[in-house]
Amino acid sequence: MSFNIELSDESLLDLREARLYYFEVSIELQKKFDNEIVETIERIEFSPQHFQKRYRNIKIIFTKSFPFGIHYLVDGDTIKVQRILHQKRHY
Repeated sequence: MSFNIELSDESLLDLREARLYYFEVSIELQKKFDNEIVETIERIEFSPQHFQKRYRNIKIIFTKSFPFGIHYLVDGDTIKVQRILHQKRHY
């Protein structure tokens, strides 16, 4: 089954903030971060039901190298990314 990916405004803001931080550290680090986010979203797309529900039908998948969790919902054939949150920050 093919899924559509929708990023919420909040997740785009989270992503922009993280990318800016890694860019300021190193362009190479930002590229690695970008690649890992894409790979993680592809993992969701391949098997969205595989990951455990954490709260209010929200599922979370964690990136492998960076301390981020992608919070998402599955709605029919659409994966709705709600937030991309750093694991050590308090929101």
